[in-house]
This record gives sequence, C-alpha cells and structure tokens, in this order.
Amino acid sequence: MTQAAKVALLVGAGDAIGAAVARRFAHGGFAVCIARREAVKSQALIEEIRSEGGEARAYSTDARKEENVKALLPRSRGTWDRSRCVSSMPALT
Repeated sequence: MTQAAKVALLVGAGDAIGAAVARRFAHGGFAVCIARREAVKSQALIEEIRSEGGEARAYSTDARKEENVKALLPRSRGTWDRSRCVSSMPALT
C-alpha cells in the first residue's frame, strides 16, 4: 500500500453514494476510513480500494450517537496519524 498524505473519515459511508464518495477519495490519493454500523458490510469496498493500490479501513460505529462519532478520530489516528478530512453521510432512514 502507498502512504497517502491525507485521510478521509467517511461517517455513514456504506452503499451507493457513500461507496462512490469513498472511491473518489481513494482515487484522489486519500487513505479512506469508512465508518458505519456494520463495518463487515464494507469489506468488498475496502478490498476493491486496496486492490487498486489505495489504503482503506472500516470501523463499526452507530453515528446516531454523538459520543460514537467523537470516538472515531482517535480510533482512526491509531491507524493513520496524518491530516484528515471528515464527511458525514448518514442514511435517510
């Protein structure tokens, strides 16, 4: 894997639009952290990004709870200690 200079922490990125956003960030040279309720559901996307030379990781979290979202930054820093941008894309359900 390459060492991306920046990290995109995508809260609520799952399927469809969220996956497209994750791919776009990865293609732009960002390492991608995908946070959703069931991280295992992002495994295919993580593998796709990695197979194209990108860096990606999924985290399980419930973005409906503020404390869970706040805990994501330290968790992602444990993986990549670099500058980051954060994007929230919660489902409309």
